[in-house]
Amino acid sequence: MRYLFNILLLVLPLFTFSQMGSYLAEPTDREADSLRTVYHTTSNDTIKMEVCRMLGFYYHEKNTDTALFYQQQQLELSQKLGFKLWEADALELCGFISRNMGRYPVSLQYFQKAMRAVEDQKSIKNSWRPEVLSVSGTAAAARLSVKAWIHLDLGGLFGKTKNKQKALINYRESVKLAKDLNDYVLLSLGYGSIGEVFMFENELDSAMHYFKLEEKYTQKSGYYKYYGSTLLNMGLTYFKRGDYEKARTYYVKAINTSLETDNTRILGSIYLELAALFLKINLPDSSLFYARKGLHVSNETKLPQLALMAYRMLTKNFDKTGFIDSAYYYQTLSILSSDSMFSEEKIIHMQNLEFSEQLRQNELKEEHEKYQNKVRTRALLSGMVLILVVAIILYRNSRIRRKAYKLLHKQRNELQETLADLKNTQSQLVQAEKMASLGELTAGIAHEIQNPLNFVNNFSEVSSELLDELNDELDQGELEEVKSISKDIKQNLEKITHHGKRADAIVKGMLQHSRTNTGQK
Repeated sequence: MRYLFNILLLVLPLFTFSQMGSYLAEPTDREADSLRTVYHTTSNDTIKMEVCRMLGFYYHEKNTDTALFYQQQQLELSQKLGFKLWEADALELCGFISRNMGRYPVSLQYFQKAMRAVEDQKSIKNSWRPEVLSVSGTAAAARLSVKAWIHLDLGGLFGKTKNKQKALINYRESVKLAKDLNDYVLLSLGYGSIGEVFMFENELDSAMHYFKLEEKYTQKSGYYKYYGSTLLNMGLTYFKRGDYEKARTYYVKAINTSLETDNTRILGSIYLELAALFLKINLPDSSLFYARKGLHVSNETKLPQLALMAYRMLTKNFDKTGFIDSAYYYQTLSILSSDSMFSEEKIIHMQNLEFSEQLRQNELKEEHEKYQNKVRTRALLSGMVLILVVAIILYRNSRIRRKAYKLLHKQRNELQETLADLKNTQSQLVQAEKMASLGELTAGIAHEIQNPLNFVNNFSEVSSELLDELNDELDQGELEEVKSISKDIKQNLEKITHHGKRADAIVKGMLQHSRTNTGQK
C-alpha cells in the first residue's frame, strides 16, 4: 500500500499546470515533505531519481545548494540506470543552478556534457517516462525539449559572461525548437531572454517587442512562475527610457506576482531595481529599505550575483547619503564578490573549455572524412579488381578465337550487340547526368528564392501581430504606443520590400540567363 501511495505522489505534480506538462511541475510545501519521506525510505532507484528531480525544482528559487544536491543525485541515479535522456536533463539542471551560483566554468562543463548526451541517438532508448520531459510525451519530443532547454540556459550563461552574440544564437535555437514542439513555456522564456539582450544593448523598442511576446505566450501557457521577471524587464525598459513612474508601476506588479508564485530569486532582483529607482529620484531612505531587502533575499537564496548587486546598491546609497564608512564596507564586499565570480582565471578556463569542445568537434569531423576516404578507396580497389577480371576474360576469349576461327563471326556479332547496348546505356547515363544537374540547379534556384521569401513571410507575420497590438492600443487610446508600433510596422514593410526586390532580381537573372545569346564566348 505504501508503494502505491508513493507512485500516486509522483504523479500528483504532473497536473499542476496547464500547457507546460510536467517538465516545470513544482511540488507544494506539503508535497515536498512527502517527497523527502519517499527519498529517505524508497529502495527503488527509478522512483528515487524522479523524486530527486522534483525536490531539485522545489529548491531552485529557494536554496541553490540544496537544489544542486538533489539534481546531482538525479544525475548519479540516471547514469546508474542507463537513462541517457534523464542524464542529459540532470546535467542541464546542474548547469542552470551552477550558473545561478556564479560558477560559470562548472556550468559550461555541465551544459557541454548535456549537449553531448542529448545529441547521442541512443538517448531516446531506455527513455523512462518521456512525458515528464516534454509536452507531447514522446521520447523524440523529450529529446528535443531537453535540447531546447540546454540552448536556453547556455544562452543565459553566455549572456552572464558578456558574450551577447553566442547568447542570441542559443536563444534563437531554443525558440526554433520550441516552435517545432509547440511549447508555449519555452517560447515565452526564449522570447524574454532575447528581449533582455536587446534591452542591455539599449535597443529598447526591440526589447519591448520581445517582452510582449513573452507575456503573450506566458498567458497562453498558464505558467506564471517567471512572469515577475517579465514585468521586471518591462519596468527596466521604461526606466531606461526615463519614465520612472511607469517603471515603478511595473516593479510593484512584479513584486506582487513574484510573491504569489513564490519566486524568491526574482523577488530579490526586483527589490534591488526598485532601490536603484528610488535613489535615482532622490528618495535614499526608500532606496536603502529595498536594497537591504534585496541583500536579505541574496543571503537566503545563496545567490552570489544577487549579493553582488546588493553590495553595489548599498555602496551607492551610503556614498550619496554621506555615510562613507558604510559605503567603504559594502564596496569592499562588492570587490571581493566580483573577484570571486569574474576572475580572469575563470574566464580563461571557460575559453579553454570552448576550445577543447571545438577540438573535439574537429576530431569528429576528421574521423568522418577518414571513414569516407576509406570507403572511396575500397570502392576504387573493387573497380580495379573488376577491370582485371574483365581483362582476363577478354584475353581468354582472344585465345579461344585464335583456336576456333569458325566461331569468330558469331562472337563478332555478339560483340557488336554488346557495343550497341553499351552505347545505349551510355546515352541513358548522359541523360541521367543531365537530369541530375538540372535537379541540382533547380534546387539551388529554389533555395535562393526561398531565402527572401522566408524573410517576407516572417516580417509579414510579425507585422500582422503588430497590427493587432496597434488596434488594441488604439482602443485603449495609447497614442505613444501606436506611434511606436506603426514605426515597427513601417520598418517591417521596408524589409519586406527589400527582400521582395531580392526575389525579383533572382527571377530576372534567371530570365536573362535563359535568353538565347548569339555573341562570341
